[in-house]
Parts: sequence; structure tokens; C-alpha cells
Amino acid sequence: RVITHPNVLNGATMYWPHDAFQYVEGFALDEFAAGRWGLRPAVSQRIGLLLDAGIEPELRLRHFQAADAARATLGVCVSA
Repeated sequence: RVITHPNVLNGATMYWPHDAFQYVEGFALDEFAAGRWGLRPAVSQRIGLLLDAGIEPELRLRHFQAADAARATLGVCVSA
């Protein structure tokens, strides 16, 4: 099993997930490495989308379009 932060691997691995890879965000990886947390494989993949309240409307639209593309092409659950 490989436990890694998503920034470490090429984005292409998101299209072809492998059972041996476990992706965790930075804080969880630190806690795991320190022995304070255990990890287990996720049952589902969910992505939360947080945008700054002051974001320009055009940029906000582009972010929502990217989230819609992830829903359509990867089948992941994206919440905004």
C-alpha cells in the first residue's frame, strides 16, 4: 500500500485509481506519520469546493465548470 499526498503523484492517477494508493491531505498524513491516527481505505470519494466570498464572478463560474467536469467525467461527488 502507498500512502501519499495527491500533490506528490501525477494527476493522471486520479483517472485510473489503483487499490494500492491511499490519498490523504497534509494534516492527516502528519498525524499518521506521528502515530496518532490510523488510516483506512475510503468507501467513496467526495470533494468539497470552497471559494472565497470575494472571488470574481468569471473565476467563480470557471471553478464551478471544473467541478461539473469532475462530476461528469470521473463520477466523483463534488459539493459546493
